[in-house]
Amino acid sequence: MPHQYSAFRPSCSALPLIALMATGYWPLNTDLPAQDDPFASGVRTTPWLSPADEQKAFHLPPGFEINLVAAEPDIQKPLNMAFDEKGRIWLTNTIEYPYAAPPDRPAKDTIKILEDTDGDGRFEKVTTFADGLNIPMGIYPSKGGCVAFSIPNIWHFEDTDGDGVCDKRTVLYGPFDTSRDTHGMENSFRRGWDGWVYACHGFNNDSRVKGTDGHEIHMQSGNVFRFQLDGSRIEHFTHGQVNPFGMCFDEYFNIFTADCHSKPIYQLLRGGYYPSFGKPHDGLGFVPPMMDHLHGSTAICGLVKYSGENFPEEYRGDFYSGNVMTSRINRNKPEYHGSTIKAIEQPDFLSTTDPWFRPVDLQIGPDGALYIADFYNRIIGHYEVPLPHPGRDRTSGRIWRVSYKGDDTKTKPARMRRFGDKEHGDLFDSGKPFEEGPLPWRLRNMQAVLDQTDSPDFPNGNTLRGVLNVGDPRFQDTEDATAKMLWLWLFENLGVEENNYIADCLRHKSPVVRTQVMKMLSERNNDWGWKEISRILAVTGLEDPDAFVVRAAADALGQHPDVANIKPLIAAHSKAAEDDALLRYGILRSLSYHIGAINDIADYRSLKLDDNAEKLVASTCLAVPTSISAAILLRYLETHDDNVAAYLQHAARYADPAAISDIIRIGRSKAASDLEFQASVIESLASGLDQRGGMKLPDLASWARDVATRLLADNGADRIAWTAVPIDGLPSSENPWVVTPRTSRDGDKESLFFSSLPRGEQRTGIYRSAPFDLPERLTFWCSGHSGRPPAQRNDCNYIRLREAKTHEILAESRPPRNDTARQITWDLSKHVEREGEAPAEPRHKANPRRGFIELIDGDTANAYAWLAVGRFSLSALNPSDAPHKQQLAAEIIGKLKLESLKPQLTSLVAAPNTDSNARTAIAQALLAFDPDARASTLAAALADAQLPDDLRPKIGTGLATRDGTTLLDALREVLKRSPLRLQTSLAQTLVSDAA
Repeated sequence: MPHQYSAFRPSCSALPLIALMATGYWPLNTDLPAQDDPFASGVRTTPWLSPADEQKAFHLPPGFEINLVAAEPDIQKPLNMAFDEKGRIWLTNTIEYPYAAPPDRPAKDTIKILEDTDGDGRFEKVTTFADGLNIPMGIYPSKGGCVAFSIPNIWHFEDTDGDGVCDKRTVLYGPFDTSRDTHGMENSFRRGWDGWVYACHGFNNDSRVKGTDGHEIHMQSGNVFRFQLDGSRIEHFTHGQVNPFGMCFDEYFNIFTADCHSKPIYQLLRGGYYPSFGKPHDGLGFVPPMMDHLHGSTAICGLVKYSGENFPEEYRGDFYSGNVMTSRINRNKPEYHGSTIKAIEQPDFLSTTDPWFRPVDLQIGPDGALYIADFYNRIIGHYEVPLPHPGRDRTSGRIWRVSYKGDDTKTKPARMRRFGDKEHGDLFDSGKPFEEGPLPWRLRNMQAVLDQTDSPDFPNGNTLRGVLNVGDPRFQDTEDATAKMLWLWLFENLGVEENNYIADCLRHKSPVVRTQVMKMLSERNNDWGWKEISRILAVTGLEDPDAFVVRAAADALGQHPDVANIKPLIAAHSKAAEDDALLRYGILRSLSYHIGAINDIADYRSLKLDDNAEKLVASTCLAVPTSISAAILLRYLETHDDNVAAYLQHAARYADPAAISDIIRIGRSKAASDLEFQASVIESLASGLDQRGGMKLPDLASWARDVATRLLADNGADRIAWTAVPIDGLPSSENPWVVTPRTSRDGDKESLFFSSLPRGEQRTGIYRSAPFDLPERLTFWCSGHSGRPPAQRNDCNYIRLREAKTHEILAESRPPRNDTARQITWDLSKHVEREGEAPAEPRHKANPRRGFIELIDGDTANAYAWLAVGRFSLSALNPSDAPHKQQLAAEIIGKLKLESLKPQLTSLVAAPNTDSNARTAIAQALLAFDPDARASTLAAALADAQLPDDLRPKIGTGLATRDGTTLLDALREVLKRSPLRLQTSLAQTLVSDAA
C-alpha cells in the first residue's frame, strides 16, 4: 500500500506545517488549505457512504458509467486483484491491515474468488478460497489455485480436490522481511510473456530470498523482482524506487510501475537504478523518468495501460492510475520519442465528492472494462496517522467497473469473455484464440494454455508439446502482431527452438514482432537456445530502424556479454537520438555488462576504439566494479582530463594493488595547477582505498600533507564569520548558500557573492553574519528576485541589518528583480552613536553599536526565488574561499589522519571567527583522531543550524582541549539552550556511551 502525504500549498509567509513523522518528506501542493479541502485531511471528516450513495458521487467523462461489482459484507478491504481465464476475479482481502496479525492468534485475512454467473457485470458469487492469511498482497491465479503473498512468504495455494477451496499450501519463496513495515511488501504480481511473474518489493523492508536453485537476491526497500511459479528461481530485475505498487505491460513487453513517492509511472529497464530515499545508483545514473508531474500527490498505486475496444479511441493506449490521496483516477497519454515514452498529463479520468474512495488497484477486465479495487476508508496513511487510530475502517471495501455506454460507434460493448471451459479446448476449436480482447486477457489465455503443458487433455490424448509447432496455420496466417507473438512465446516457453523462423520474424513489418523476438533472445541461456546465430541476430537488431527493437537487442546482448559485441553497441549509441534517453541508457547498461565480462585488458586494447568510443567506455566503467574497468580508466586518464576525480576514485577502489602508484602519479599530474582539485582527488583516492580495506600509502599521505598545508595558509582571521540557519515555519531545507562569482552592473564579473541560486531555488534559509561594529555607511551589491515578474513582488526575500543585542531591524532592502547585481547603499549614521548620546556630541569609536546582517531566502518557488549578495564596502563581510579551503583541508586531514596538521585544526576549531561549516568539518576531522561520545555530540551540535552562534567557539574550545570538565560544561550549556529537537538528537547520541 502507498504512503499518503497530507496536502498543502507552501507559502513564503512561513505558515506552520506538519512534518511527516517517519519519512522526513514534505507533502505536495493542492489548491485548498486542509481546513477547506476534505481531500487534504489525513483523517477524512466526511461521513461513510453506502455503495449506492458512493456511486452517485463519481464523475466520469461523457458516455462512461460506473457500476458496483462487489462490496461489503461479501468482501472487506481489497488490496490486489487478478482475472483468471474464466473471467473470475481473484482478490486479496484484509481485515488485519495495517497491523500484521500477532503470532498468538490466527490471522483473519482471505483470498476470495468473485464470479459473474449471469453476465450482468455484478459478481454475485463470492467464494473464500483461502483463509487464515496475514495481509495478503500480490496474486496470480495459476495451476489449480493461485500464487500469492501472505506474511512472510510467497505461497502456492492449491485446490487439489476440485471443490473450489484451497486445501494445500506450499511456500515458494521466503521469508521476506516485514519487520520495518507491513503495508508495502510483495505486491502487483504480473506474469510476463516469458513465463516469469514480475512483482514489486515495497517500502522499507530488507529482504534476502532465494529459490531452490540457491540463487539469492537482496532487496532493501523499493525494488522490482521476478520469480518462477515452481519456486525454482528468483531474480532482481530493477533497483530502487521508494514503494512501487502497481504494474502493467504493453504490447512490446515494456514494463511499467507506479511508485508511491517518486513518480506516478516509471518504465522499467532490466538492471536499471531508480531514485529512492537516498540510495545511490551504480555509477551509470538513474533511469530517466517518464514524467515530472505528480498529480497532486505521491500516494499513487495501481496502473494499467488501456488496450481494449470498449473505450473510445481518445482513451485507448493511455495510462490510468489510482490516486488514493486525491481520490481520483489519473490519466496520462503516452508520447513516443523513439523508445522513450513520455507520460503527458490529461484531465483526471474519474473524480468523486466522497473522500473515502481509495483506488488501490486497477485491472482491465476480459470485457474491456476498467475494474477498480476501492479500499474504502477514512484513513489510508501509515505514518501521518497513528496505526491504532480508532477511525480506521476495517470492513468496508468495494470493486467498481467502469465501461463506455455512449454513442461512439467505433467502440464495442463490454462483453465478458471466458476461455478454457473444456480444459483449453478453445485453443483448437477457435480459429483466433489470441486475437480478441484486451492485451492482459490475451496474455492470460496464452499463459493458461502454457500451464497445461504436460496435461494429456489435448486432441488424441496428446500433451501440448505433441500438438503444437510453428507450422500451425493459426500462427502462420495471423496478421495480428500481438497474436503472432503470443503464439511464438508459447513455442519459446515450450522449448521449441526454431531459429530459422525467429530470423523470418525479424523481417516482419511490425516493430512489435521484431522487438518481441529480441526479448525472446534475451531470455535464452547458454544451456538452451543462445548460440552464435542468436548473437548474430541480436547484433543485427542493433541496426533496426525502430528504437524499441534496438533497445531490446541491446538488452539481449547484455544478457550474453561478448567482447565482439562492444563495437556494435557503441555504434548503436552513436546513432541513438538525443531525446531517446531510455535507448541511450539501455545501450550503456548492456555495455557495462560487456565491460564487466572482459577478463584481460589485452582483449579491450585489441578493439582499437576511437576517442569518442573511449570516452563512452570510460563513463560506463563507473558502473563496473572490476580491476579491468580500473585499468581501462587509468589507461584513459593517461591522455584525457575529464572526470578525473571520479575515475581515480573508482580506480583506487578496484585496481590491482600494483597499479596504486600509477593512480597517485596520474592524480598529481592531473591536478598540479589546481589546489582544490588536488584535494578532491586526494579525498577520492582515500575513499577508494578505504572501500578496499583502508590501505595506507606514504606517497598519498605526503601529497595530502602538502596540499592541506597550502589550503590552511589563509586562516581567515580577518573575516567576519557567516552561519546558515533555517527559517521558522518553513519545511526543513538543506543550506542553499554557496559562494560563486556573479556579474555586476558596472561590468565586474569576478567578485564573489553569497548566492542561494546554484543549489536550487526551492531551498530556503537565512545566512547570518557574526556581529560587527556598524560603519556610518555600508554599501553592497545584490541580484535576485522576489517572485516572477511582472507580478507584485512577494514578501519572501530580504537583506536585513539587525542590532546585535535587541535584533531590531536597522535597515533592509529587497533583491532588484534582476540577474545582474545592483549597488545598494545604507546610511547608518543615525545608528552609530551610543545610546543616550546627543547627535551633536562626538562619536566614541571605543564603544560603537554593533549589528549583524541576514540574507533571507524564504521563497519555496522553483523560479525567480533567489538572491545573491556581495562586494560589501566592509571587506571583512565579503565572501572568502578560506572557509571552503579549510573544509577541504579538514576532510583530507581527518580521512588520512595527518597527525602533524592536527594542531592547526585545533587552533581553528576554537577560533571565534571560524566559519560555521568549516568549524563543523574541522570538528569531525579531530574526532577521527580520537573518537569520543561527548565530543561527537558536540560536533553534531555544530552541524545544526539552530545552535546559538555564541556557543560555537565554546564548543570548539572543548573539542580542541578535550578536557573532560570543559566538554561537560559545553554539553550542559548546549543542551540547556538548544531547541527541543536538537536536545533530543544530542541525547540520543550521548546514550550510546555508558559513561
